[in-house]
Amino acid sequence: MNKRLLLLLCAAAACDGDDRNGPRTADKSPHLAAQSCALPKGDSSTVARVGGSLGKVDVCWVFSDGTVRVELDATPAGTLTINGAKQTVGDDGKADVTIDLDPPLLRAPLASAIGDGAGITAPAVAVQLDPPGAPPIKGTLEIALGDAAARRTRALLGALPSGATLPRSELGATPPEIVRGSMVVVPAEEFAPLATLGKPSTLGQLDLVAIVKDGARHAAPDCGPYDNFGMLPHQLVDANVVVYEASTAKKIAERTFSDGYEDCAMFVTGYAGQKPTVESRPVATAIDGWLADVTAAR
Repeated sequence: MNKRLLLLLCAAAACDGDDRNGPRTADKSPHLAAQSCALPKGDSSTVARVGGSLGKVDVCWVFSDGTVRVELDATPAGTLTINGAKQTVGDDGKADVTIDLDPPLLRAPLASAIGDGAGITAPAVAVQLDPPGAPPIKGTLEIALGDAAARRTRALLGALPSGATLPRSELGATPPEIVRGSMVVVPAEEFAPLATLGKPSTLGQLDLVAIVKDGARHAAPDCGPYDNFGMLPHQLVDANVVVYEASTAKKIAERTFSDGYEDCAMFVTGYAGQKPTVESRPVATAIDGWLADVTAAR
């Protein structure tokens, strides 16, 4: 197994990248390909994966700063020109290309930015390799954000409580006007999808962000019986909702919902021998009704 394959297989488990077969021998024949993405070394801040294309296609990682770093496999000592900037390929035959994915994400409609990222791609990167003593090799590198869009959007909006605003500067010196009354709701459950309310806009023109967090928990009558579990313990979980301006991180509204809870879930999952706790949160329609009033007041 070569080092590249070892890295791709072990990345999720944070392997140390030791090469058990000795140093990698670089291919000195004229060639240029996007071999893989530059995997984070000991960095747990990655938020998603995306795909890219230039020759061979592998997987890429979107880092917490919104960039993706694609590893090119090229002829050692060749001159690599990336969007006009030149560099010399090292003896190991590797070079990295860093692409900022936030600008195309910020220009995307909210439905794509919080969903499957359909149609969100970074501008194509022009790549040319001049191998020693051989004709130039030209190509383009394209990165599609894909289903990483919602994760990156969640990371951007989830930083508002800490004072990190939506990076509208990525849209240039004169970014488009904010669409007042547009909103994205970030639910408390990590894997629940983001939702939109109010007026349609792009992510970069977003006005408001509602962050929902779990609040106090209250014991409730058991739920069930469920197959394999029988009766299960039950908790009512309050919802703390804070609304921020996306462009300033200013808090403009706040409310705690502590009634109108969902009924016991029809289905539950858990591990054998362990009884899960059924959680009921306030119904989304009650929260959305209040948020609709907040957006209408803009």
